[in-house]
Amino acid sequence: MSSFDASLVINVSHRLLTILLLLVGAFVKKICGDMNDMYAAEGGRRRWVWSQPGKYGTVLCQAFLGPLRRPTVIVSDYETAVDICCRRTKEFDRGSRNKECVGFTAPYFHFTMESRDPRLKAHRKMLNGLMSQEFLHETAAERIYGTTIRLVALWTLKATKAQGNSFSAREDLYLATMDMISSVAFDMNEAQCSLTSSINQLKNYDSEFRLPTKTEILSLRVPYFDAVMEETLRCAAPATLITRKATCDTHIGEYSIPKGTDLIVCLAGPGMTEERSIEHFEKAKPAAGIGGRQGVPAWPDGDIATYNPGRWLKKETDSNGHVREIFDPKAGPNLAFSIGPRQCFGKKQALLQVKCMITLLLWSFDFDKVKSPLNSDENDRLNNNDIEESLVNRPKHCYVTAKIL
Repeated sequence: MSSFDASLVINVSHRLLTILLLLVGAFVKKICGDMNDMYAAEGGRRRWVWSQPGKYGTVLCQAFLGPLRRPTVIVSDYETAVDICCRRTKEFDRGSRNKECVGFTAPYFHFTMESRDPRLKAHRKMLNGLMSQEFLHETAAERIYGTTIRLVALWTLKATKAQGNSFSAREDLYLATMDMISSVAFDMNEAQCSLTSSINQLKNYDSEFRLPTKTEILSLRVPYFDAVMEETLRCAAPATLITRKATCDTHIGEYSIPKGTDLIVCLAGPGMTEERSIEHFEKAKPAAGIGGRQGVPAWPDGDIATYNPGRWLKKETDSNGHVREIFDPKAGPNLAFSIGPRQCFGKKQALLQVKCMITLLLWSFDFDKVKSPLNSDENDRLNNNDIEESLVNRPKHCYVTAKIL
């Protein structure tokens, strides 16, 4: 073979290989649908999901979120989400995503069951009363309070040893939450608690201090406190997406939704935790099949993304003419616990846990900005709101600088 022939063969082979690689790349991109874009998106997968409808000037759109899967409809509008979860439960049932996430480890967990599953009724009957005020105040509150006391004791020791420096709070908060749930569900005693083990590893433990009692916390009626909890849940958005599946051929407004279509319903995003295009929204919002806001007005423009507990307060005049501030849970859109008959079952207990922890921690410590003892450039990174996406969102950096009061 001459040098010319060899050069020709190499050139042709190179061109064929280039074409083949381009075809393979296009095929892979096509078969993966929108997943490559979603995983590469700045701000995380959830932000990519709830931002998609806005790109097309509508409240819902479709996306291809996996190979060989039907398109998934994304709903990023408060009114539409309320309509689907509250008034159209027979048309839109729980999707299969919950079962895919936790069904392997907890196949009989009611979280994974569709509403038409005959097992769900038995589960609800068994769990009936666990979120009643009597059970929460007489049983759950005592264990939640005890766990929080141990958390305060642990952080008192850590703050003493840290000497003004920041320390990691992530594992402590995780263990405290798990201890609360386990002690309420399984009547776990103090000796079995993870926090107790952590405290026992540190010396010079002193538990003699005066804190608000369980009864005092339960009777606490401070509107601004309730507003802080509600605003924290709105901005943190621990659960930002839920799934539904169409059980029949139906419509959302003017859009046809075939039976078996998966829906992703956004619990945060445009209109709830960040700005949206009102012009596009009003123009594209489906006219039919959408329920009202149930007395919930839209958030005013300009400060949706701002942390502002005052947005949940309103003034009220009593019969004596005195003006006072009260907490208004319907001040604006917030779906931190979802909504409707399949909303978070443990919502009341979760709020009780948050109330108890915030009260005792703020009573015991003065919290300052997180400071890196090694590198001042780390301060901004450690004080941001970046999250790790999982079944529920978790803070990527969870440190506290606590000064004992």
